[in-house]
Amino acid sequence: MLKYFNKPTNLIKIKKLLSFTGQNRYKYIFYIFSSFFVVLLETFGIGIIPAYVKILVDPEIFEKFKLTKGIVVNNKTYIILTLLLLLFFILKNSYLFFHNYFEIHLIKDTKAYLSKELFNIYLKKNLLFHLDNYPSILGRNVTSDINCYVAYIRSFVILFREGSQLIFIAI
Repeated sequence: MLKYFNKPTNLIKIKKLLSFTGQNRYKYIFYIFSSFFVVLLETFGIGIIPAYVKILVDPEIFEKFKLTKGIVVNNKTYIILTLLLLLFFILKNSYLFFHNYFEIHLIKDTKAYLSKELFNIYLKKNLLFHLDNYPSILGRNVTSDINCYVAYIRSFVILFREGSQLIFIAI
């Protein structure tokens, strides 16, 4: 490993580098809440399909609930339910599209921010640091190590989102 990462003072700088400041912090908070809303939409979407099929198979299910007791089941009811189901999935997928678009731009901004900060740290180092380390290794740190870190963050968020969805489905 590089000498750069073994020095405690430089580890403190890396910790400072990785703590998001300014607008990125709020973007990540928004992204986490948005991911939670995606979990709710996905869970509702999974739960609505069996209910829809049950209504198609057993139209008398409307008589079992007080809220839907007076509904007459005919072809018009099936068309309305089908259109509501399609509308829900169109809206859900539109939201997922914009959520993924936001995620891609957040990752791009994070990569750019971290690469710039790490590059600035390298620029402020003295000449001996650059003589001890190969420029190709320093360049690799700016590109591939930052990509690995961002992939780690993204994997953690996906694990959180999918785990939350599994818990909601189990409930």
